[in-house]
Amino acid sequence: MAKDPHDKANLEMTLEDHLALGSTPLQVLRNNPGKTLAETMNDAELSAFIRREVEMVAEVFERAKRSGDQRDNETLLRIALDGFLVRNIAYLREIGRLPTEFADLDPVARFALDE
Repeated sequence: MAKDPHDKANLEMTLEDHLALGSTPLQVLRNNPGKTLAETMNDAELSAFIRREVEMVAEVFERAKRSGDQRDNETLLRIALDGFLVRNIAYLREIGRLPTEFADLDPVARFALDE
């Protein structure tokens, strides 16, 4: 059974998934129908993609830790972490393409606010 596009990692999405969700696909997916976003990237591009996601989550995490009223920042952190980084890392691990520099990264533990 095919995975629901709502449950897919960003890197796992195809042109067809975006169209099924009513979202606007990236041009690279339009040019490569049937391929996932990860399949359109080489290893260096995947590494840079995950590095940018880690940096973005780290920035939101630091804001959430500093903020007096953490609710909005915690919500943003949950979206960035659970909706993107965790799913993308799990997907890349599943298909054997997780860059080695992130092999030991546990984003849930690394960006836990309740430390």
